[in-house]
Amino acid sequence: MKENFLDWMRECLLHVLIYVILLILSLVLYKNVRDQNYKSAVILTISLMLVLYILHLYTKEVKYRFTANTAVESSLRDIGDHLRVLDVGGGACRLKHHLRNHSVDIIDIYKGCDCAQIYDGHHIPARDDAYDVAVASHVLHHVPHQQELLKEMARVAKNVVLIEENPSNFVQRLITKLHFHGFGQDPSMIKYIHAPREWKEIGEKAGLVLSKMSTYSGHLLNPTPRVCYTFVKPT
Repeated sequence: MKENFLDWMRECLLHVLIYVILLILSLVLYKNVRDQNYKSAVILTISLMLVLYILHLYTKEVKYRFTANTAVESSLRDIGDHLRVLDVGGGACRLKHHLRNHSVDIIDIYKGCDCAQIYDGHHIPARDDAYDVAVASHVLHHVPHQQELLKEMARVAKNVVLIEENPSNFVQRLITKLHFHGFGQDPSMIKYIHAPREWKEIGEKAGLVLSKMSTYSGHLLNPTPRVCYTFVKPT
């Protein structure tokens, strides 16, 4: 709750800053028009339009983050309510804060929040069928042993394994390379980001069947769409 409040405060302050900039630009623009300084007025008008566009994009980003409208959440709504969910590689535990109708446990190789449990990145510390759903949201492109981890997720999940990833295209590969730098990982790991057909094959090798593939629009920090793959155990 504290992390959500601090995030909300940061968003409010940034919005206030943008509105202050808009007000200053508007006042200076008015003064230049009144003084018939049309060259400066044109430059200020362009600047004003640019700030308004940034505000529009930023508002979409805030909506994406705070309306709990992620691909995983939408997919879970299709599965049911009050599910026991394992968030593999949950990082800062943001997904847990949004999934109010589900019981969520988080495991990761580092403790990104108080409720996360550290594990070795290979063996999931849970019994067979301990969860209804196992989720890996934007995690597997960091993992060389994807098939092994998917098998572990299938072992601890009763029915469904959800994977949320971005498609393999030029823009996404460029963003992911920069993303790897932030994690101190070798950019050559870009080879672990896959096209939908490849994810389907990896899931099948892990003993899973692709039941559904849903695409969701991107956001300001990453404009490429997100894809959620719903895998089930074969009957």
